[in-house]
Amino acid sequence: MYGQGRTKEICVRRKIWTETFLKKNISKVRNKKIKREYCRWTSEDMDHAIKHTNKTSVVLKGSADIPKPTFRRHLRSLNKKANEDVQSLGRHTTFSPYIEMELAKHIVKLEKRFFGVTIRDVRRLAFQIAVRNDIPHHFNINKEMAGKGGYYSFMDRQPELPLRQREKIPMARATRSNQNIVHEFFDIFEKCVDENGFMAQKI
Repeated sequence: MYGQGRTKEICVRRKIWTETFLKKNISKVRNKKIKREYCRWTSEDMDHAIKHTNKTSVVLKGSADIPKPTFRRHLRSLNKKANEDVQSLGRHTTFSPYIEMELAKHIVKLEKRFFGVTIRDVRRLAFQIAVRNDIPHHFNINKEMAGKGGYYSFMDRQPELPLRQREKIPMARATRSNQNIVHEFFDIFEKCVDENGFMAQKI
């Protein structure tokens, strides 16, 4: 057989070859993008599978496009965000559509009254709403604000909201007033004074 030196050399070569092989294949696996198809089933498929199961008391395998966990949730009515005919994908939203609509209205109202609302303001406001109304959430407790992912998802559902990041404005631009904006501001100001009956000494 091989001598001690020869055996050691073979072991070193095997180790180098194994490490090289693993590095190449692991990088291929990491960089490989897996295409997944979601929601391939239709409402008719789900309705047919549930009706057949309710009539025969036998769990129907159903269409191959309906995942088993999804079918079980619909069959046992465990999916609170969906029913037999509605498809609900991904993680459930923290707020209901009604609360999100009210939040969007509040933001628009602040914008109309020239209270600039930024991304961080909305994230803090979402956290405060969840805490004060005892709504279960996954927001950051230390920072006391919602996450960026939740914010962008909210914006996708409310594209009419005119939010932007705070930016540095040159002094010349800041001091140069826009006549239309000034007139609009005082129109809103006058309306608020008339509606609430504010006195001049209290303003």
